[in-house]
Formats: sequence, C-alpha cells, structure tokens
Amino acid sequence: IFGAPEVENEKKEDRQQKDKDLVQKLLNEIGVTHDPETIYRVGLPGSHKVNTDRNHSGRILKVVFKSGDAITSVMSNARKLKDAADDLKCLSLEYDMSDDERDILRNKLKEARDLN
Repeated sequence: IFGAPEVENEKKEDRQQKDKDLVQKLLNEIGVTHDPETIYRVGLPGSHKVNTDRNHSGRILKVVFKSGDAITSVMSNARKLKDAADDLKCLSLEYDMSDDERDILRNKLKEARDLN
C-alpha cells in the first residue's frame, strides 16, 4: 500500500496498531473478508521522502495474506477505492514484485508498445 499516513513520533506498538486499523478499514471498504497474516512498514522510520501536506511517511505498508485467493480478491476490488472516503482514496495498491519480476514486466510492456 502506497500513500498510507504514518505518525513518526508514537511508540512502535501504537504505529503498528494504527496500520492494522487502516488495513482493516481498507479491506472493509473494498468488501474483502480475508484477514492479513502480517502487516509491516518497509524501511526504517524517517528513511523515506515525507509528503507533509498529506502526512504520508513515504514508507510502503506491506500486507501479507495466507493465500493467493486473498491477494486476487484484494487486487480485483482495489478499483472500489475511487469511491471511498478521502483517507482511503489517496491510497494505491500494488503487487509486491522482485527485481526479476519487475524486469520481466518492463520487457513485456516494451514489447507490447513496440507491437502497437
């Protein structure tokens, strides 16, 4: 999840609880009933560019599910965020990919552009 706000000066447990609450609110909004296995921020606090206008830390919020069905359900319903409240509308959901997977995707997109 990109664009999730994070409060930097609170205790780690408080930040983690706010992240869990945000993810649960997001899942409820898009109609997904699967519970995440793990939720955590990628990187160290304060190590990413901060957008002070929107109180976004810049750190990615990674959500791990137990099954591929849950991920498919979340990503197929992600379009519902367009009609969500302002605090959820600014979020962006993306698949987690390795460097190799990103390279493969980039090459396939280039091939498709070249064919057009």
